[in-house]
Amino acid sequence: MLLDKKIQSNECLLLLQQRNIDSFNCLYDTYSGALFGIIKNIVKDSSIAENLMQDTFIKIWNNIESYDIKRGSFFTWIFNIARNTALDFLRSKAYHQSLRNIDFVVAEFENNYQTQLNINIIGIQDLVGNLDSKHKELINLIYFNGYTQEEVSKTLNIPLGTVKTRVKKAITALRRMV
Repeated sequence: MLLDKKIQSNECLLLLQQRNIDSFNCLYDTYSGALFGIIKNIVKDSSIAENLMQDTFIKIWNNIESYDIKRGSFFTWIFNIARNTALDFLRSKAYHQSLRNIDFVVAEFENNYQTQLNINIIGIQDLVGNLDSKHKELINLIYFNGYTQEEVSKTLNIPLGTVKTRVKKAITALRRMV
């Protein structure tokens, strides 16, 4: 099954690089669930996550030539595009302005009834669970809770350089597991 997903991923990538319109369907069918989960886990709102997922797919289409297999897997590349799109939204003026306009009751309701991403669906939780505790904590904060490396440094009271080094080591360890 894992081999089938890799073959399908490679086919999507080749079609995308050729600007084949069918590649967009392949990309969506293969990755929409995982990317939506990643984005929704960060923004916590389904309708916003849907819009950001569309933005993510457009960014993938427009920037496919910048993908370099030597720098990481295709999924890692699109994962980071989705994550960064969601984080950019949370840091935007429009988002902060909209927070001022939200009625307190609506905000409280949404906070009480949010659903969490089932990371097991895309198999990442099992891999992250195999990391040692200091790496696992960093990956959870940065990739699943939307923290920046600087925010993690302040939160955990460890130097920024240490955070960066540990994240790099954690990602390298995750790559070896795949």
